[in-house]
Amino acid sequence: MENPIKPNSPINIENSKEKRIQTIEINGIPLEAEKYYFEYPKRIQQETGILGYERTIVKEEDILRITKERLESLGLDTTNCNDFDSLDKLRKDVFTSKKEEFGISSYSWGKEYEESKEKWWNYLKTEEGKIILRSCSPGSFNEELDLHFSNGEFPSRTFNHVMGAYVEKEQSTKPFIEDRLFLQKLFDVELSKKIKLGGNRSISTDENTSIFMDVYEKENGKPIDETDVSSLHKYSEKIKQDEVFLLGTDAFNLSIGRFWDEQSTKSLSVGFSCKDPFFQEYLKKAYKFFLDNDYENDLLGIQQVMMILVFGSDEFIAKFKELENNEDIKEEEKVMELNNLFLKIRDSFLPDIDQETILSNKKKESSCWKDRSGKNATKHLGRDHWFDSPNFQFDDHTLNRLQYAHDYGHGYSWGRQEVTIPIFINHNEMPQLSWGHAKYAHFMNKKGFNFFEFKHAEHLPQNKKI
Repeated sequence: MENPIKPNSPINIENSKEKRIQTIEINGIPLEAEKYYFEYPKRIQQETGILGYERTIVKEEDILRITKERLESLGLDTTNCNDFDSLDKLRKDVFTSKKEEFGISSYSWGKEYEESKEKWWNYLKTEEGKIILRSCSPGSFNEELDLHFSNGEFPSRTFNHVMGAYVEKEQSTKPFIEDRLFLQKLFDVELSKKIKLGGNRSISTDENTSIFMDVYEKENGKPIDETDVSSLHKYSEKIKQDEVFLLGTDAFNLSIGRFWDEQSTKSLSVGFSCKDPFFQEYLKKAYKFFLDNDYENDLLGIQQVMMILVFGSDEFIAKFKELENNEDIKEEEKVMELNNLFLKIRDSFLPDIDQETILSNKKKESSCWKDRSGKNATKHLGRDHWFDSPNFQFDDHTLNRLQYAHDYGHGYSWGRQEVTIPIFINHNEMPQLSWGHAKYAHFMNKKGFNFFEFKHAEHLPQNKKI
């Protein structure tokens, strides 16, 4: 059960009904927030590395009131908008209509669309554009609360996921609540018996694919099968007998710096932080795992992990900001300087390993590096195609995306950019991630806006069967 914080007293006080009420200010707007701290039992802490979380609640009526005031300040009629959904629809309609004025009405990638998009971005920098963005973009005020409670990190400096791609939208989320949501593992084998996990997700502009995981024999690492994540339960007994492990090289998708496709933040949304030692260790260990072994799609795993580690580093962000508006430096020189910094940061992860030689050899051995659809993965499943050499360097196209992100005010990349992280199931060295391994989370319920900040162990759990 959750326990309220008592000033100057230890956490996890049983049967206390005292609440800590905080007065906060969001862009000049005063609000009251309730704070609680919850600590998991020691056994769970040791097994998962999730220590607990701090929960902050802002009442729904306050969010509705502020949202209505902002919309009304634009001359919009909110008379018939008395709940979150109706207000969200109104502001989404206004935001979509404004985008359509600039010719943005689809996900096409033609030259005309790119030109329209640039005009839209420039509009958002104007005073009117900033007001529209703050008042009408889906989930806008909730995002301001996220930034406030996370000291500016979530979602603009985190790698985020909105529940929906993970669970098909027509499925009920009730089983998650029943099964201790934040301890629920990503692609939980037992949960796949109750609801369908991993509906179709887009990996290009013209096709969908299900999320797959590769199955390996535990004893010798030999690949024996490939399975859609909705069928994970087929391996339940083999996992219990410790005969197999599963690896999804690109299983769990994360959007960089914003929520995917500017979705409303009413749903459960989580953000993973590279400032979190636990998550950083997971990524670095996964990176070493791919360097040390030869598994299907390991180059893709390396590409995705490196994007998160490098673009999530303070050093890279600081250098990008330094170069961003320096008109004395040519664009190609900026790219070269950032690219050199990328390689420096990459090499610092594992200084005792000749990473460049290993990566070059892997690329040569996979000269026809292809994904499951048979397409070239550098351009396709490496769908961000930020890296196009054995070193996984990036080009000026990447710089333009990063430039937009900072101008727009939302993180490292533009809102629809995706990366993925590998998921391990029943592996001896790599833990299977849970929702609670994110640094931040939020969702809306009858109590209002719920914000969570998780506390983690400094290191991954000890290698033992849990």
